[in-house]
Amino acid sequence: MQTAVASEGVCAEESILHALPQGSEVATFQCALGSPYMWAAAEVVGGSEVYFMRSNGPWEIVEVTVACGDGDDRAPDELATLCPQ
Repeated sequence: MQTAVASEGVCAEESILHALPQGSEVATFQCALGSPYMWAAAEVVGGSEVYFMRSNGPWEIVEVTVACGDGDDRAPDELATLCPQ
């Protein structure tokens, strides 16, 4: 599923791919705005891990414990379905 919900971050596969480990290939990604950041969650081909990242400029990988945690820095609810159970 590909969803662009705001123009602050670049919610595009090519842009997201640059933040992922070298050699990764994006299987699916989803973006959501969680002020002040644009957030993305990306699944990679051949992997079981979902990478969470945020952008207020270039994308930066965010630890899953932060993105899926209870704190104020967590990812928006739209991405919560991608958090590990």
